Amino acid sequence: MAKKKKVRVDLRKNRSKPPRAKQWTRGFHDHGFAEEATAGDDHPIRVETDPANGAPRPYILIRDGLEARILRPVFYHLVDLGEAEGDRFGVWSSGRFFPLGTLEHGL
Repeated sequence: MAKKKKVRVDLRKNRSKPPRAKQWTRGFHDHGFAEEATAGDDHPIRVETDPANGAPRPYILIRDGLEARILRPVFYHLVDLGEAEGDRFGVWSSGRFFPLGTLEHGL
């Protein structure tokens, strides 16, 4: 039996146009679109509740007037890291407590 060879193929919908550059989505951080923020006094976390279904909608302030929505998987990771402070549940960052929700007793 002959040894199998791997072949890389460029698929194009329209052969009259040249193929797109292979790395066109990589390096978008180099263009200044990415910003990082550590939750603290300058970058507070706030959580709204969706009135329709009661689901949490967390946000973090990035800079003046610009908030970023915290994705659900990241929010669940914050919940895993969280702890109770009285009747509130939240996370500590930069010496400040950010509530993610309230604790309901008797569940």
